Amino acid sequence: MRGIRYPAMLLCLLLLAGCQTEGEFRLHWKLWGFESRTFTVGDERVRVRVDTSGYGLYEMEAEDGVITVLRDGTPILEGWFTAEDYAELEERGLAAEGYRIVEHLEEPPGSLLLAPEAEGGEYAFFTGVEGSPSGAAFYFPGGAPEAEALDRVRRIQITKLD
Repeated sequence: MRGIRYPAMLLCLLLLAGCQTEGEFRLHWKLWGFESRTFTVGDERVRVRVDTSGYGLYEMEAEDGVITVLRDGTPILEGWFTAEDYAELEERGLAAEGYRIVEHLEEPPGSLLLAPEAEGGEYAFFTGVEGSPSGAAFYFPGGAPEAEALDRVRRIQITKLD
């Protein structure tokens, strides 16, 4: 019996270490290099998952419908779910003037990263929600080099919860 108690206690401690509560008793996970939050978009529940591994301390905040990804306390991505389907976001992004396509993934859920042609402009990132027609739009506060922009958007995964 003693051999079973210690592994179970260790598992409970690991789970508690990864589980953080926020005001209003919302719950999110930051465990093994990922942080996840659950949102209600229309009549769907979706999970936003951010890869927090690598250089710097990554974290995610959500307030007033805005999702902010931070590295070392500095916002590197800000975004929100849109009323439009991802297909509409993609269509508008591909037709936008003054931007060039950095990366366009057409396979579902789809994503589109646009770089400004003029210096000082903001990158734009549109992504679909896996398992849903919904979409989200993000921008890069403070700008970013292209390789850094690609790293930032590849850290985000949004999926519909059944």
